[in-house]
Amino acid sequence: MKPVFKIASLVVGTIAASALMSGCGGQGAPPPDATPGIAANSTTTASNSISTNAAAPAGAASPAGAASPAGAASPAGAASPAAAALGSQLAAGPFQVTLTTVATPKAGNTNFQAKITRDGKPVTNATVKLSLSMPTMSMMGPVVALKSSGGGVYSGAANLSMAADWAAHVQVDSGADSGAATYLFAVK
Repeated sequence: MKPVFKIASLVVGTIAASALMSGCGGQGAPPPDATPGIAANSTTTASNSISTNAAAPAGAASPAGAASPAGAASPAGAASPAAAALGSQLAAGPFQVTLTTVATPKAGNTNFQAKITRDGKPVTNATVKLSLSMPTMSMMGPVVALKSSGGGVYSGAANLSMAADWAAHVQVDSGADSGAATYLFAVK
């Protein structure tokens, strides 16, 4: 057993040292072309971006690791969905979604309301799911099935476990149609 452990330790140590030397050039900082999300300040940059509760204009450059507006290239080169502040109306497939909270979001139970419309008319026969996460910490939060309150409004409560930057992903399904919208907000 010991020889296998020593070989594994040697391989892991060699890989880590190699990554350190090639990724940092021995200077303690990543090179300018470092992979986004690996840089020491990428988490801070994403946190600062999300805390503003607003998305950058379409086509604007986003800091490494930050949520990108619709059509902007993500680090992998793929388009990422638009994200906006609570209260903004977003397109979600054929639907329009507006997600709000009854009171300012805080740690603990928070009541959410999603208004779903299609062509300006309330959608009353949808299945609406709210998935919450803390993107700057790569942590998933609660998933809540929002219930119809009438008039195209769907409501539900979720426990926001801590003060952090949060993302709320709203998934709407109605018949054969579906769409999704993502909102960013901070819990202080």
